[in-house]
Amino acid sequence: MKPEFKRELAQFLSKQPRPFSIMAANDIIGMNVVGACRMAGLSIPNDVALVSVDNEELLCELSTPPMSSIPFDRHEIGFRAAERLDALMQGLIDYTPPLLIEPMPVVERASSILVSSGDATVNEALAYIRRNAASGIIAVDVARQASCSRRTLEARFRKELGCSILTEIHRVRVSLARHLLMETSLPINRVSTECGFNSVTRFGAIFTAMVGESPRRYRERRGTMRRDVGTGDRHGPASRSTGRQGKSGPGEKNRQYLYKKMEPPYSADTNPDRG
Repeated sequence: MKPEFKRELAQFLSKQPRPFSIMAANDIIGMNVVGACRMAGLSIPNDVALVSVDNEELLCELSTPPMSSIPFDRHEIGFRAAERLDALMQGLIDYTPPLLIEPMPVVERASSILVSSGDATVNEALAYIRRNAASGIIAVDVARQASCSRRTLEARFRKELGCSILTEIHRVRVSLARHLLMETSLPINRVSTECGFNSVTRFGAIFTAMVGESPRRYRERRGTMRRDVGTGDRHGPASRSTGRQGKSGPGEKNRQYLYKKMEPPYSADTNPDRG
């Protein structure tokens, strides 16, 4: 971004009522927004919460503070485009209406983690949870860190955030689990351990309550196990169908996916304490 444009952006941002949020079209623009906020004397995330798109890890981690970003699902977009192009070339369809691809979850970093509580003790507890949720902490550890009794801290959490200490610990762990399920091929039990759960059964119950589907199903639908692009099979180790229907092209098994309706997005459970 040219310096004069960045100055104009800084001037514009400085006039906005605080706090406010910005959604950048990509990580490069997001980096420029960070620079403009610095010029305007705005604090991220206290004055401005920032989320960008692409999740280019080098850019996001080099940003000060590290920048939250939505991964761009290139594999899904490429697969769907090739799938529809094949159907057009086979003469199976004459027209393909626009298809909306469900976005991947935000990879949270410091640029969007804003505590809205006016209670300094709760803020300290939240920061501790975010730093240590994956290490197996429990509510009493959080209370000890905040230098107050668990009963007192629970009351403050419910007053300020409308949830329990345990719910917040679960929320942070599940957010990490979603990232690991999508971006790695770690076994489910290893994901459970890496996120701080003491058993894979409990992990599955809490994840399902908060996300609306099991970890395995989530991975199959959104993550690394859901497709093997090289073989054309979207749901695991594949065997490409060699059967041909009329004109040359992929087998009927692969074409059928084109006509399946997209599944609805997950719905978060409002009471994850039940897990």
